[in-house]
Amino acid sequence: MPTPPTYEKLRSHLKKIAILQSTSALLEWDQQTKLPKGAGAYRSEQMTFFAGELHRLRTEEQLGTWLNELSDTEEAHDPNSEMGCTVAHLKKDYDRQVKLSARLVEELARACSEGHQIWVEARRDNDFAKFGPALKTIIKLKQEQADAVGFTDCRYDALLDEFEPGAKTSEVAEILEALRRDLVPLVDSIKGSSAKMPVDILHRQYAIDAQEKFVLDASAQIGFDYNKGRLDGRTIHFVLRWGQTIAASRRAMTRIFSVRRSLGRCTKRATESMSKACQRVSMDFRRDSIAVWAFMSRNHAFGRILSGGV
Repeated sequence: MPTPPTYEKLRSHLKKIAILQSTSALLEWDQQTKLPKGAGAYRSEQMTFFAGELHRLRTEEQLGTWLNELSDTEEAHDPNSEMGCTVAHLKKDYDRQVKLSARLVEELARACSEGHQIWVEARRDNDFAKFGPALKTIIKLKQEQADAVGFTDCRYDALLDEFEPGAKTSEVAEILEALRRDLVPLVDSIKGSSAKMPVDILHRQYAIDAQEKFVLDASAQIGFDYNKGRLDGRTIHFVLRWGQTIAASRRAMTRIFSVRRSLGRCTKRATESMSKACQRVSMDFRRDSIAVWAFMSRNHAFGRILSGGV
């Protein structure tokens, strides 16, 4: 079946959005890994500008017209097709974005960029009071965002939908409560057991260079392509993808067990596939975790790290 001309126009528009998003993401990555302290103010200006331009593209009236036209086509009625998935996702995003003012979007971008820079210093100095005012500003703006988007029962539902589409705060609360009911008695029984397992391995100090070598080896063996990505150091772990480029971060730390989480996210992002405008995850995170631990179990270098060697 031939692709409707309107869909080709939509894809061309999405490419512009994707380029701006990836460039903005690269600026954010640089801010969180290598940005000199003196460049923070101008970086916030850059992030604010990109947020405003992205919002403009994502809320153009013509985009809404294309989406409405495509929504009525037979191809878009198949939720498992590329067009059906793309149009449904973009229509939901468009309806959400048009509820937000450009002023709010830009203020949020600026507050988050400036807030991160303050948080890094506050964390280093163990001084929450330094970060408190910035956090208060961000929370106020996020509340305004939730009110603009709209919600039925809980304000956070409007924000949660960005990360867990369709989920409600009450549903998450039920899941966590079920975990609490099972896990608290389990932990209590373990604490009260006469059997005591050695846990010193969890508290040992490990050489940073040995950890980095292990992470590089492990991530390469489970599919991270260092021809298209790199590992950077920063305050916390995260993974970023722009175009075909992947970047993963690792925190300089002396304990090994937080590294696995970053590896799992790293591989998950590295194995995502882009179906034209619609992104789908092709490898389950649990399989990533199994692969990481399988690598750990047979890797002699990891054994030497755990035993205190380098």
